[in-house]
Amino acid sequence: METENWSKSLGAEYATDEPEFMCELGRAMAEWGNVEHALSSVFAVAIQSKDPFLARASFHSIVGFRDRLRAVETLIAMQSKRNLTDFWKEVHLEWKRIDDILSKASKKRNRLAHMHVWQGPEIGTFGAQNITGLADLPLDPVARKKEVVTIALMRDYRRSFCIAADRVYKLQERLTNAG
Repeated sequence: METENWSKSLGAEYATDEPEFMCELGRAMAEWGNVEHALSSVFAVAIQSKDPFLARASFHSIVGFRDRLRAVETLIAMQSKRNLTDFWKEVHLEWKRIDDILSKASKKRNRLAHMHVWQGPEIGTFGAQNITGLADLPLDPVARKKEVVTIALMRDYRRSFCIAADRVYKLQERLTNAG
């Protein structure tokens, strides 16, 4: 049985931008990990656990990002109802803004996680949903770039994930300092 030799150079059948594409995909997905970690930090503070490790483990046992968002929403809503202060009203409003940002960001993350990567020496490397829609993509590279995941789009996604994580960390810091 022959195995692929990863040390040899890429042949003509590969797109030259493939390594950069894969690198950006990895960077974007790693940044998404920061979003999830930041969210677990808010969960751990909002649940007011004496053991943040257990709170985070509990958070990460929730399957599905939307369910994780709902768990944090529930905690913040309950704290806001228990503590009828301006602080908690502001926290709840900020959470609603963050929830909207994260819901939109999760759609981008899902697009990256579930795309199929296509490549060729004449078409370059790009991500598209699946083979059934491939024939519908424009042949013109400029027109196609508007409909598929490109290196530039992944960089934009990564930046948006970074901004989202930062916003969540700031909320966590605010909750920690108030507690």
